Amino acid sequence: MYLKCLLICHLLIILLVKNTLTLSCSSCSEIKCRTDLKCPGGKVFGACHCCLVCAKQKNEVCGGLWGLLGRCDEGLVCEVKGRKLYEGGVCQEAVRKELETNELPQDDDEGSGLSSWHHPNQA
Repeated sequence: MYLKCLLICHLLIILLVKNTLTLSCSSCSEIKCRTDLKCPGGKVFGACHCCLVCAKQKNEVCGGLWGLLGRCDEGLVCEVKGRKLYEGGVCQEAVRKELETNELPQDDDEGSGLSSWHHPNQA
């Protein structure tokens, strides 16, 4: 009986650990961020949301588990072909589509309309 219980407990632990994915970030006060970034485009926060990093540009790898591969610059979206959490994508130009209400996003000050627009598949 004891052996059965021990076996079942081990099996449950293995299943729980196997299906648990976490990102562990240090406190932002403990991290020294680079201040000398020279980016070809904009800057975005990294995966732990402490430091600014260069935004990914068109055709660069992006996304991945917890966004570790980077976030795309404004006007670009990370297109992921697969459906697995850890798979990365590639930054591509955002395609403006009519919303279900047949309204387009409001233009920003520069007239691009993309600063407040988010791809429906991105959080």
